[in-house]
Amino acid sequence: SLSADLGKTVVYGSLLGGGTLYGFSKPMLMDAENLRDYITSQAIDCIKIVPSHWKALSGTEEVLLPSSMIIFGGEVLPVDIISRLHEHSNTIAIVNHYGPTETTIGKLLHQVSRAEEYVQVPIGKPFSSTQAYIVTESLELCPLGLAGELVIGGLGVAKGYVNNQELTSKQFIPNPFGEGLLYRTGDKVRMRKDGEIVFLGRIDDQVKIRGYRVEPNEIATVILGHASVDQCIVLADEDSNGYKRLVSYLVPKTNYKEDDLKAFLQSRLPDYMIPGIYIELEEMPLTGNGKIDRKSLPSPKGYESTQTYEAPRNPLEEDLCEIWSSLFNVEKVGINDDFFALGGHSILAIRLISEIKNIKAIEISITDLFENPTIAMLSSFISGECQEDETFIINPQERPERIPLSFAQERLWFIDNWKGSLPYHQPALFRIKGKIDPKTLEYVYLKIIERHESLRTVFLSEDGIPHQQIMPATHWKLDYVTRFEGLDASKELEAYIEEQMFSPFDLSRDFMLRASLVKISEEEYLLLNVRHHIASDGWSLSLLINEFVEIYKSRIQNVEPVLPELKIQYADYSIWQRNNFEGEKFSEKINYWEQKLKGLEVLEMPTDFERPAIQSTKGSYERFFIEEEITNQLKDIAQNEKTTLYMLLISVYKVLFYHYTGQTDICIGTTVSNRENKDLEPLIGFFVNTLALRTQFDKTVSFTELLKLVKTTVLEAYEHVAVPFEKVVDKIETGRDSSRTSLFQHLFVYNNNPAPEIKLFDDIEILNEPFASEDEIAKFDITFFVHEEGNGLSVNINYCTDLFTKEKMEHMRNHFMALLKSVIQNKESEVHKLAYLTESERTDLLRLYTPAPFEESSATILDLFQLQVAKNPEKAAYVFGSY
Repeated sequence: SLSADLGKTVVYGSLLGGGTLYGFSKPMLMDAENLRDYITSQAIDCIKIVPSHWKALSGTEEVLLPSSMIIFGGEVLPVDIISRLHEHSNTIAIVNHYGPTETTIGKLLHQVSRAEEYVQVPIGKPFSSTQAYIVTESLELCPLGLAGELVIGGLGVAKGYVNNQELTSKQFIPNPFGEGLLYRTGDKVRMRKDGEIVFLGRIDDQVKIRGYRVEPNEIATVILGHASVDQCIVLADEDSNGYKRLVSYLVPKTNYKEDDLKAFLQSRLPDYMIPGIYIELEEMPLTGNGKIDRKSLPSPKGYESTQTYEAPRNPLEEDLCEIWSSLFNVEKVGINDDFFALGGHSILAIRLISEIKNIKAIEISITDLFENPTIAMLSSFISGECQEDETFIINPQERPERIPLSFAQERLWFIDNWKGSLPYHQPALFRIKGKIDPKTLEYVYLKIIERHESLRTVFLSEDGIPHQQIMPATHWKLDYVTRFEGLDASKELEAYIEEQMFSPFDLSRDFMLRASLVKISEEEYLLLNVRHHIASDGWSLSLLINEFVEIYKSRIQNVEPVLPELKIQYADYSIWQRNNFEGEKFSEKINYWEQKLKGLEVLEMPTDFERPAIQSTKGSYERFFIEEEITNQLKDIAQNEKTTLYMLLISVYKVLFYHYTGQTDICIGTTVSNRENKDLEPLIGFFVNTLALRTQFDKTVSFTELLKLVKTTVLEAYEHVAVPFEKVVDKIETGRDSSRTSLFQHLFVYNNNPAPEIKLFDDIEILNEPFASEDEIAKFDITFFVHEEGNGLSVNINYCTDLFTKEKMEHMRNHFMALLKSVIQNKESEVHKLAYLTESERTDLLRLYTPAPFEESSATILDLFQLQVAKNPEKAAYVFGSY
């Protein structure tokens, strides 16, 4: 209608540009075939329309097509519309037009390029004399690529709402970057490198599904990527128990199958983002302005289960069906109905587990339920619980025929069986200058492997249950390679080293340590050793080097090596851990983690690329150094606040993620050696434990107040370090998301231990040899490895290259450094006011967000119209229908 702001683009664009404006009756606008024919016959060169209205007016074969240009607005422009238009015309110009009524209609536009393969169509760049800023909740500028709220300033911004001062003051705010007012659109956007702005959804459209923040619009975009879906909208709805669930309303094409779509989504989205209900429509209901009429969409009730009913076959399945029927408030549940497809989530899972325990005296974990989501699967899985007595002294244990794995080893064993364990290789490369005897070197390794059972342990399984078997060391061999003599730094040598680093371990057959001595010349060698994490950790490398040096020197000097006594072996530890995890003290510790991590949210760090459905471990590094002056200033602050440099750096790390995500509930991971028992200190083995450090804070707290919160978090976590991370995951995780790591995706590792000295004799020098591989690994999305080096700090940012660009990590490095300097300048500053943009970056962003103004004119709309009347007196200004 003429009163709707959407049409003003074509009304004034036509009348003030000397064109002919065509108007249509409502019946004509609903008559797709006649409307298409009329637009073609009249050679109408430009139309503006809402995408869903265009789809409704376009047939399977025919499309609504003006002769020159089509302008879309009012809704997200789906990519498939562009494809259809390009199929029907080689010359059509397609424009995506964006702008709220409060800013006088259009403020951004994007002209579609045939050369670009779109995943999302941008809403464009701002017009001249328009400022389009992307800001955080605290109205700080967002760097390129990071999501924030779009706020608009410049010509055309209204003064406010008539007779509504409260809403006016909330939506129209003073411009902190310049003059005039800014309008807060409530739209979540990000800016691409080329300055194009991409719409991500409404800020207030976010919903929580099973503790995760979800953007329904993002899910709809993925669904529209399936070839059998023509139109789609995803909404959050409440089930009969009052819990949120996702409902997909879609208009399918002729080849649509729901199972195919579900499989498509499962390969691209985590489980909590997959709708539980799919409702097929012949067409989308539209409002008078051509937008989807959400109020007219059918209720999801009655669509809850499409699974063919299959009755229970035994008493246990009957009981489970009865429990599920009660939980979901449905009359009949079959044994193949999926818990999550019915709308199940973590809260219902807890109730289900409690009901099973009460009725059947059987205890299962949430993980068990997620791995066995149907009644048929769950009933075949269920078994009785067992309890063990606990003890906290680790003595040599009675060895069973099948030695169990520690919880940490078991996790790596399952990972290795599932997708291989290359990320858990631990290579170390050394350059040896001086003469060295390969036979003596092999003797040294054999002695170390004889001392440490973990290095000569293989991992077997029976009925899917893994166990350890300890092998003799006698068959271990050093790989002595002479074919690269004189070929130092050659591509062939690099290829050999890379092959050794990344050649998979067979956990059922191989020693967990392999070593190669590569002869470069009579006086120079490369020594490569590769350990598997299932038998070793970072602490173990220092032990390995120390024992290597001591045994080699004593062998040459013909004396007995002085080595620490090994009172127990790793197998004793794993048996002890298995036998003693249950008990009152351990129960208290696991309860701490359950309460601490309850309702944990995913940290929504914006990525440069779409997250793969299966977690990628392709990685790289961004390295930098924090100079002595800054390091000392940070240490002074930590000391004055009665905390540690480690805690201060973690606090800054969390502030950085706050700025990137806007979230104030931030959980990151860290690692601890987990060798509090003295008898574990000299053992080579996989003892390291991972801790989840969750801090909830208000953005207005000062940095020092945040530092106190982080200190408390770290100290509490250390008090409960005895609980294996694997057990915390089992207790907390409500569903396995194969696209990311459990509980958190970002790690901070701080190492203040000096590197072990590798010194044999005066005439033999051993140096760490850096090796850059194209196949670097990233176990987490982002990990900060911080190491004290000299009087400063060396920082390695390990990141997943399937998620982030090198440029993004360079920005992250600069932002981290800027935050450190902000803390030094004013540690009492509120968290949201700590500056993290560099001055040059802020200047560049303001220039990007503020296009050059156009030359203003004093001419009114009436003046411009009269000018066209004088220029084109014979042309029709307006045609209604066929008149």
